[in-house]
Parts: sequence; structure tokens; C-alpha cells
Amino acid sequence: MPQETALSGPEARLGCALLIVVQVALSTMLLVGAGLFLRSLSNVSALPLGVDTERVLTATLDLRAMGRTEEDIDLVMHTALDRVRALRGIAHAALASTIPFGPSLMLSIRIPGVELNPKVDAPFLNFIGRDYFASLGAHVIAGRDLTDADETHAAEPVAVVSATMARLFWKGASPLGSCIVIGNGTGPCVRIVGVVEDIHRQQVLEDPTAFLYVPLVQATTLAPDFHLDRFLVVRPSGDARAMIEPVRRAIQSAAPALPYATVQRIAEMRDVLSQLRQWRLGTTLFAAFGALALVLASIGLFGLISYNVASRTHEIGIRVALGGGPSSVAGLVVRQALVIATSGVAAGLVTVFAGGRLIASLLYGVSAHDPTILGTVSLTMMIVSVLASIAPALQALAVDPLVALRVE
Repeated sequence: MPQETALSGPEARLGCALLIVVQVALSTMLLVGAGLFLRSLSNVSALPLGVDTERVLTATLDLRAMGRTEEDIDLVMHTALDRVRALRGIAHAALASTIPFGPSLMLSIRIPGVELNPKVDAPFLNFIGRDYFASLGAHVIAGRDLTDADETHAAEPVAVVSATMARLFWKGASPLGSCIVIGNGTGPCVRIVGVVEDIHRQQVLEDPTAFLYVPLVQATTLAPDFHLDRFLVVRPSGDARAMIEPVRRAIQSAAPALPYATVQRIAEMRDVLSQLRQWRLGTTLFAAFGALALVLASIGLFGLISYNVASRTHEIGIRVALGGGPSSVAGLVVRQALVIATSGVAAGLVTVFAGGRLIASLLYGVSAHDPTILGTVSLTMMIVSVLASIAPALQALAVDPLVALRVE
């Protein structure tokens, strides 16, 4: 019988097995991390932001840098709005002085009969045109939206408040029909006609804030000292990406020599992308390295089991000669793979439980020890180990006991 060398003896096989256990453990840890970050990203993406970030386009023109007057800016933007609305494939479009994840304007207000602290109870203010909420995908939950009738200087000053503003300022009572005075208290009474769901202001993860929405036509009366920006908010009826260039061309045609119009989905705005970066980066890195470790572990497991089958040909031949059926022979091979994989998964899970608190602060809406993710990864590793043992098991089943015994 040939002697086993130091490189092929039991010690070497044990060392290879331990190396594969480490690879399986590492793969388990990385895949769990990928699952946790992917679940966090999914949870954040599902937050009710009050705006459909994937389907809403925003457009801006830096007209003030060209020395244009407020009246000229207003005329150009309204012309651009009309041309965008005339495009085929546009469901809604509107003008606004700010947009979600954009700049914010805060003004003090006075509500007759309600005691407010002007330093604390100052809502954010947005001057909007009709269809603004429909363009964002936000829903008016009480009262009505702004209409064409509200967009004239002769119209009664009206406003829509956010759900949080209604709750904080009116303490559970309906704000509809209430009068508020914006600014220093000398302005006209603005009547509340609607309540809209909360729309996030600047952060994906933030507490809802009080917001007051007033027709854009009232800006010169209610905020005469502010140079307001003008944003176009556009909601295509189909793929938003496909409408970026048509919307840009429509805007550029509004007047000669206009600066380049920036048109993008809200989901692609820099502030939004930067806030989601940690979860996307974590998902990508953990998944990439986890997949690499899984491939290396499966290759190593396949090689080790194949070598063990080749070195145990005599034993397998005896089993078959003594009546061992195919299931017994295949089970011997698969069990060896499962033992190694189970040891690696166990080591990986122990490490995950021990170090889970290190990444807990980077997760959202999911525990670092989420049983679904841990179970899914563990099951995946078991399936991979079985798959890696199929070829060696077939190799064992092909052993001819007469040949094996004669060789020995």
C-alpha cells in the first residue's frame, strides 16, 4: 500500500478542511452583511416621503445670474411650464419656489386665537402653482387642492397646510377655514382650504415638519423682500428617464439664449444620493466580497471532497461490496461536505452575533441579528455545499468494487 506523504496525509487534509471552514465562515459573514444593508436600503426606499422620487423630474434655470428681473424670470418660467405641459407623455407639471430636498424658506405666522412662539412655531413656506401635489405624487387628505381660481391676484388668499402643521398648530382640531397671517402680522388673512400629507423637506430620515403651501401668485404680497427661486416639477405618465431630454428641450425653447436647464429625477439629486450612499455602498461591497468568498469556498469544498473520494476508493469499494447502496455511498460524500459547511456557517454566525453591534448604527429598520436573513444565508450555504459535493458523489458511485479491491 502506498505511503501517504506529509502533503497528502491526514494532517494536510485537516488543514485544508479548516481553511475551507474559514472560507465558509467569511462568506457567511459577508452575505449576512449584504442582506442587512439590502434590507436597510429597501426599508429606506419604502419610506413615505410624500414624493415619488423615481417618477418625478425637477428642472431649474439659473436666470438670476443672467441679470434677469423677477418679472422676466416669472414670465420665462411660466412659458416653460406651458411648453412642458404641452408635451406628449406629461401627466402633471407645476411651478414652485422650492422642492423636496431643495432650499427652504421659513416665515413666522400668526393664527388668531392661537398662542404661538414665533421662534419655534415658524413653519416652512413654499409658494406653489396648481398641480404641485399631483406632480409630486402627494395626496390632499382633507379639504381641497389649489385650483386655477386661486392663481389670480384678485382671488382670496388661501393656503394648504401639511398634516404635521395641522396636528401641531391646531392640536387635533380641523384647520380648514382657519385664518393665518404670514410674516410680520400686517398681511392679509390667508384661509386654510386643505391639508396635504407630509412631504420630506431635506432628509430621507427626518421627523415630519410643519409646511405651509401658498399660491405662487401671492409671493409678491406675502414675501416681497425675498428673491424666490423657481423650480419646475414634472410628472411624466411613463418612464421619467425617457422624458428628461424632451422636457429640457421644451424649457430651452421658452426664450432665446437661456442657460442650460438642469433636469433630473428627484432620486438622482445629489442630496438624495448622498443620503442613500451608505446603504448602497454597503450592499455592493458586502455582496461582491461575499460572492467571491462563496465561490472560493465552493471550489475548495469541491476539491477537498473530490480528493477524499479518490483517497478512499478502497473504503468505498468495500462498502459497495458489502451491499452498500448508491444512497449510502452518496450520503457519505454529502455528509462530509455538510459537516464542513455547517462548521463554517456556525463560526460565521457566532462572529455575526458577537460583532453585530458594530454595524447596528448603519442599519435602518432591521436588526443585525435578523432571523430571516441569517436563516436565508445559512440555507444558501448548505445548498452550495450540497451542489459542490454532487460531482464527487457521482465519482464515488462510479467506483467499481472489484477494481478498487484488486488495486489495493
